[in-house]
Amino acid sequence: MVILPAIDLYDGECVRLVKGEYETASRVANNPYVAANGFLKAGAEWLHIVDLNGAKGDTSNRDLCLRLIDFCEEQGLHVEVGGGIRSIKDVKLFLKGDGVYTPATRIILGSAAVRNPDLIEASIELYGSSKIVVGIDAREGKVATDGWTSTTAIDYLEFADSMLDIGVKNFVFTDINTDGMLEGPNLPQTEELIRHVAARDGFVTVSGGIRDLSHIESLRGVCAWGAICGKSLYEGTLDIKEALLLAEAF
Repeated sequence: MVILPAIDLYDGECVRLVKGEYETASRVANNPYVAANGFLKAGAEWLHIVDLNGAKGDTSNRDLCLRLIDFCEEQGLHVEVGGGIRSIKDVKLFLKGDGVYTPATRIILGSAAVRNPDLIEASIELYGSSKIVVGIDAREGKVATDGWTSTTAIDYLEFADSMLDIGVKNFVFTDINTDGMLEGPNLPQTEELIRHVAARDGFVTVSGGIRDLSHIESLRGVCAWGAICGKSLYEGTLDIKEALLLAEAF
Protein backbone atom coordinates (compact mmCIF):
# COMPACT_ATOMS: atom_id res chain seq x y z
CA MET A 1 0.00 0.00 0.00
CA VAL A 2 1.20 3.53 -0.80
CA ILE A 3 1.07 6.56 1.49
CA LEU A 4 0.60 9.84 -0.38
CA PRO A 5 1.15 13.00 1.66
CA ALA A 6 -1.09 15.79 0.39
CA ILE A 7 -0.37 19.39 -0.52
CA ASP A 8 -3.44 21.46 -1.33
CA LEU A 9 -2.66 24.83 -2.91
CA TYR A 10 -5.01 27.78 -2.59
CA ASP A 11 -4.09 31.35 -3.48
CA GLY A 12 -0.44 30.33 -3.49
CA GLU A 13 -0.47 28.81 -0.02
CA CYS A 14 -0.44 25.28 1.37
CA VAL A 15 -3.84 24.83 3.07
CA ARG A 16 -6.39 22.32 4.29
CA LEU A 17 -10.17 22.51 4.02
CA VAL A 18 -12.95 20.97 6.07
CA LYS A 19 -15.45 18.99 3.98
CA GLY A 20 -14.18 20.77 0.89
CA GLU A 21 -15.59 24.14 1.97
CA TYR A 22 -13.31 26.90 0.72
CA GLU A 23 -14.23 29.31 3.49
CA THR A 24 -12.62 26.88 5.98
CA ALA A 25 -9.20 27.13 4.31
CA SER A 26 -6.38 27.38 6.84
CA ARG A 27 -2.67 27.49 6.14
CA VAL A 28 -0.85 24.38 7.34
CA ALA A 29 2.68 25.05 6.09
CA ASN A 30 4.67 28.20 5.43
CA ASN A 31 6.04 26.90 2.15
CA PRO A 32 4.88 24.02 -0.09
CA TYR A 33 8.48 23.30 -1.10
CA VAL A 34 9.53 22.88 2.50
CA ALA A 35 6.52 20.62 3.12
CA ALA A 36 7.34 18.49 0.07
CA ASN A 37 10.99 18.23 1.05
CA GLY A 38 10.01 17.14 4.53
CA PHE A 39 7.86 14.34 3.15
CA LEU A 40 10.69 13.28 0.85
CA LYS A 41 13.21 13.15 3.70
CA ALA A 42 10.77 11.09 5.76
CA GLY A 43 10.83 8.43 3.04
CA ALA A 44 7.69 9.18 1.03
CA GLU A 45 7.81 8.12 -2.61
CA TRP A 46 4.57 9.81 -3.73
CA LEU A 47 3.01 13.22 -3.29
CA HIS A 48 -0.62 14.19 -3.92
CA ILE A 49 -1.03 17.80 -5.10
CA VAL A 50 -4.37 19.53 -5.63
CA ASP A 51 -4.77 22.98 -7.13
CA LEU A 52 -7.85 24.20 -5.30
CA ASN A 53 -8.03 27.35 -7.39
CA GLY A 54 -7.84 25.25 -10.53
CA ALA A 55 -10.69 23.07 -9.31
CA LYS A 56 -12.90 26.16 -9.53
CA GLY A 57 -11.59 27.17 -12.95
CA ASP A 58 -8.98 29.68 -11.75
CA THR A 59 -5.51 29.08 -13.23
CA SER A 60 -3.63 31.50 -10.96
CA ASN A 61 -1.89 28.62 -9.14
CA ARG A 62 -0.87 26.75 -12.27
CA ASP A 63 2.70 28.00 -12.51
CA LEU A 64 3.26 27.23 -8.83
CA CYS A 65 1.91 23.71 -9.38
CA LEU A 66 4.23 23.13 -12.33
CA ARG A 67 7.25 24.44 -10.43
CA LEU A 68 6.41 22.30 -7.38
CA ILE A 69 5.97 19.21 -9.55
CA ASP A 70 9.30 19.93 -11.23
CA PHE A 71 11.02 20.24 -7.84
CA CYS A 72 9.50 16.99 -6.53
CA GLU A 73 10.04 14.87 -9.62
CA GLU A 74 13.66 16.06 -9.90
CA GLN A 75 14.17 14.87 -6.31
CA GLY A 76 12.66 11.46 -7.09
CA LEU A 77 9.27 12.08 -5.49
CA HIS A 78 6.47 10.86 -7.76
CA VAL A 79 3.62 13.34 -8.09
CA GLU A 80 -0.05 12.89 -8.88
CA VAL A 81 -1.74 16.21 -9.48
CA GLY A 82 -5.34 17.31 -9.89
CA GLY A 83 -7.47 20.41 -9.98
CA GLY A 84 -8.51 22.23 -13.12
CA ILE A 85 -7.17 19.76 -15.69
CA ARG A 86 -10.04 19.94 -18.16
CA SER A 87 -8.67 19.86 -21.71
CA ILE A 88 -6.26 17.80 -23.76
CA LYS A 89 -3.95 20.83 -23.71
CA ASP A 90 -3.93 20.70 -19.90
CA VAL A 91 -3.32 16.95 -19.96
CA LYS A 92 -0.33 17.36 -22.26
CA LEU A 93 1.07 20.21 -20.17
CA PHE A 94 1.12 18.12 -16.99
CA LEU A 95 2.14 14.79 -18.54
CA LYS A 96 4.47 15.87 -21.32
CA GLY A 97 5.84 19.10 -19.89
CA ASP A 98 6.49 22.26 -21.82
CA GLY A 99 10.23 22.00 -22.23
CA VAL A 100 10.82 23.84 -18.95
CA TYR A 101 9.15 21.76 -16.23
CA THR A 102 9.46 18.05 -15.48
CA PRO A 103 6.03 16.45 -15.95
CA ALA A 104 3.99 14.77 -13.23
CA THR A 105 3.93 11.00 -12.86
CA ARG A 106 0.17 10.94 -13.24
CA ILE A 107 -2.81 13.29 -13.29
CA ILE A 108 -6.23 13.25 -11.66
CA LEU A 109 -9.30 14.20 -13.65
CA GLY A 110 -12.52 14.84 -11.75
CA SER A 111 -15.00 17.33 -13.16
CA ALA A 112 -13.63 16.73 -16.64
CA ALA A 113 -14.33 13.02 -16.33
CA VAL A 114 -17.96 13.72 -15.46
CA ARG A 115 -18.54 16.25 -18.22
CA ASN A 116 -16.25 14.98 -20.95
CA PRO A 117 -15.53 11.23 -20.85
CA ASP A 118 -14.11 11.53 -24.36
CA LEU A 119 -11.21 13.48 -22.83
CA ILE A 120 -10.47 10.56 -20.51
CA GLU A 121 -10.50 8.12 -23.40
CA ALA A 122 -8.24 10.35 -25.50
CA SER A 123 -5.84 10.86 -22.59
CA ILE A 124 -5.55 7.12 -22.00
CA GLU A 125 -4.92 6.58 -25.69
CA LEU A 126 -2.10 9.14 -25.61
CA TYR A 127 -0.44 8.27 -22.30
CA GLY A 128 -1.78 4.92 -21.10
CA SER A 129 -4.06 4.04 -18.20
CA SER A 130 -1.27 4.18 -15.61
CA LYS A 131 -0.94 7.96 -16.13
CA ILE A 132 -4.64 8.79 -15.83
CA VAL A 133 -6.49 8.76 -12.51
CA VAL A 134 -10.17 9.58 -12.18
CA GLY A 135 -11.22 11.31 -9.00
CA ILE A 136 -14.52 10.18 -7.54
CA ASP A 137 -15.59 12.82 -5.04
CA ALA A 138 -18.88 11.84 -3.44
CA ARG A 139 -21.39 13.47 -1.14
CA GLU A 140 -23.95 11.00 0.20
CA GLY A 141 -22.93 8.62 -2.60
CA LYS A 142 -23.45 11.17 -5.38
CA VAL A 143 -20.61 12.55 -7.48
CA ALA A 144 -19.59 16.17 -6.82
CA THR A 145 -17.80 18.50 -9.25
CA ASP A 146 -16.23 21.96 -9.52
CA GLY A 147 -14.13 21.77 -6.40
CA TRP A 148 -17.01 20.00 -4.63
CA THR A 149 -19.22 23.08 -4.99
CA SER A 150 -21.81 21.18 -7.09
CA THR A 151 -23.35 17.77 -6.46
CA THR A 152 -24.77 15.74 -9.33
CA ALA A 153 -27.39 12.99 -9.33
CA ILE A 154 -24.78 10.46 -10.52
CA ASP A 155 -24.22 7.44 -8.26
CA TYR A 156 -20.54 6.97 -7.48
CA LEU A 157 -20.54 3.26 -8.40
CA GLU A 158 -22.31 3.89 -11.68
CA PHE A 159 -19.77 6.59 -12.45
CA ALA A 160 -16.93 4.17 -11.72
CA ASP A 161 -18.48 1.68 -14.12
CA SER A 162 -18.67 4.26 -16.89
CA MET A 163 -14.99 5.06 -16.41
CA LEU A 164 -13.96 1.41 -16.29
CA ASP A 165 -15.80 0.93 -19.57
CA ILE A 166 -13.46 3.37 -21.32
CA GLY A 167 -10.27 1.94 -19.86
CA VAL A 168 -9.70 3.72 -16.54
CA LYS A 169 -7.84 1.57 -14.02
CA ASN A 170 -6.94 4.02 -11.25
CA PHE A 171 -9.28 6.00 -9.02
CA VAL A 172 -9.02 8.37 -6.10
CA PHE A 173 -12.08 8.20 -3.87
CA THR A 174 -13.05 10.93 -1.42
CA ASP A 175 -16.15 10.92 0.72
CA ILE A 176 -16.54 14.67 1.12
CA ASN A 177 -18.26 14.47 4.50
CA THR A 178 -15.15 12.88 6.02
CA ASP A 179 -12.61 15.28 4.50
CA GLY A 180 -10.66 17.25 7.07
CA MET A 181 -12.62 15.75 9.95
CA LEU A 182 -9.98 13.26 11.23
CA GLU A 183 -12.77 10.84 12.14
CA GLY A 184 -11.85 8.06 9.74
CA PRO A 185 -12.70 7.27 6.13
CA ASN A 186 -16.15 6.13 5.04
CA LEU A 187 -15.25 2.45 5.11
CA PRO A 188 -18.58 0.99 3.90
CA GLN A 189 -18.59 3.12 0.72
CA THR A 190 -14.83 2.72 0.32
CA GLU A 191 -14.92 -1.05 0.57
CA GLU A 192 -17.87 -1.27 -1.81
CA LEU A 193 -16.04 0.81 -4.41
CA ILE A 194 -12.78 -1.12 -4.01
CA ARG A 195 -14.56 -4.45 -4.52
CA HIS A 196 -16.48 -3.03 -7.46
CA VAL A 197 -13.36 -1.71 -9.16
CA ALA A 198 -11.09 -4.64 -8.27
CA ALA A 199 -13.53 -7.01 -9.99
CA ARG A 200 -12.47 -5.27 -13.20
CA ASP A 201 -8.74 -5.07 -12.39
CA GLY A 202 -8.85 -1.52 -11.08
CA PHE A 203 -7.29 0.19 -8.06
CA VAL A 204 -8.52 2.75 -5.54
CA THR A 205 -6.61 5.32 -3.51
CA VAL A 206 -8.58 6.70 -0.57
CA SER A 207 -8.71 10.25 0.74
CA GLY A 208 -10.61 11.88 3.55
CA GLY A 209 -10.80 11.47 7.32
CA ILE A 210 -7.53 9.63 7.99
CA ARG A 211 -6.34 10.49 11.50
CA ASP A 212 -3.90 7.82 12.70
CA LEU A 213 -2.39 4.38 12.15
CA SER A 214 -5.68 2.64 12.94
CA HIS A 215 -7.18 4.23 9.83
CA ILE A 216 -4.20 3.17 7.72
CA GLU A 217 -4.70 -0.35 9.07
CA SER A 218 -8.41 -0.26 8.21
CA LEU A 219 -7.63 0.78 4.63
CA ARG A 220 -5.10 -2.02 4.37
CA GLY A 221 -7.89 -4.32 5.49
CA VAL A 222 -10.12 -3.35 2.56
CA CYS A 223 -7.21 -3.55 0.07
CA ALA A 224 -6.87 0.12 -0.82
CA TRP A 225 -4.01 0.77 -3.24
CA GLY A 226 -3.08 3.96 -1.43
CA ALA A 227 -4.02 6.38 1.33
CA ILE A 228 -3.84 10.16 0.93
CA CYS A 229 -2.95 11.86 4.21
CA GLY A 230 -3.11 15.60 4.76
CA LYS A 231 -4.45 17.21 7.90
CA SER A 232 -3.31 14.30 10.08
CA LEU A 233 0.31 14.84 9.04
CA TYR A 234 0.19 18.60 9.54
CA GLU A 235 -1.51 18.35 12.93
CA GLY A 236 0.71 15.49 14.11
CA THR A 237 -1.95 12.84 14.74
CA LEU A 238 -0.19 10.61 12.19
CA ASP A 239 3.56 10.08 11.98
CA ILE A 240 4.53 9.71 8.34
CA LYS A 241 7.45 7.38 9.03
CA GLU A 242 5.23 5.04 11.04
CA ALA A 243 2.55 5.19 8.35
CA LEU A 244 5.09 4.34 5.64
CA LEU A 245 6.38 1.37 7.64
CA LEU A 246 2.86 0.04 8.21
CA ALA A 247 1.97 0.49 4.54
CA GLU A 248 5.13 -1.33 3.42
CA ALA A 249 4.03 -4.39 5.38
CA PHE A 250 1.05 -4.77 3.02
